[in-house]
Amino acid sequence: MGAQNEERASWSRHLEFFVTCIGFAVGLGNVWRFPHLMYENGGGAFFIPYLLSLVFMGIPLFCLEILFGQFASKGPITIWENNPLFKGLGYTMVALAAVISIYYNIVVATAIYFLFASMQSEVPWASCGNDWNTCACRTYDMNVTLVDPMMWYNSSGLNCTGQETPEKVKTSSDEYYHNKVLEATDGIEDAGKLKWDLTLCNLLAWVIIAVALIKGVKTMGK
Repeated sequence: MGAQNEERASWSRHLEFFVTCIGFAVGLGNVWRFPHLMYENGGGAFFIPYLLSLVFMGIPLFCLEILFGQFASKGPITIWENNPLFKGLGYTMVALAAVISIYYNIVVATAIYFLFASMQSEVPWASCGNDWNTCACRTYDMNVTLVDPMMWYNSSGLNCTGQETPEKVKTSSDEYYHNKVLEATDGIEDAGKLKWDLTLCNLLAWVIIAVALIKGVKTMGK
């Protein structure tokens, strides 16, 4: 038993464990998605039941999961050896973690893409008239600075001068994300082409994760 404890890596400091737990519990969804969801679902009317559920359900279950793992010092599969009936739960946890890691890293890759794109004197999603824009594109100052809000061209030859206002207009940032970053197609039947820039950002995200995990908790806490 003592030899097993010596072989098992441990945290250098309590602070590293605490920060890692925060990093596990708080992600882009909390910063990016949650304010939007709260706004769409009634603001305070959504936040109050959410806060109650967080305090009385979410946090206790989160602490229970952490304490269970710390007490047993085993992984999500081997920890159920004392009760084989729940061993399938361990495999499910590993499978879910793998799926979430794959799709969540795509979101991180998009954030890295925007980080690089923002390193310009003028961010590319600030205006219409680019190759990826359509005549439905609008910026907040168009109706103020232009006699004709549609009076612009782009380098691909799209001429929007004198065009009628489309029924559904889009912001310049919306068109940049869907038409430039994602190059979204009309449906799942059209797979589109490989996005090399996003693929490289995804690779960079996985490299960062590999560097953080390559020596286990000794580097992950850092």
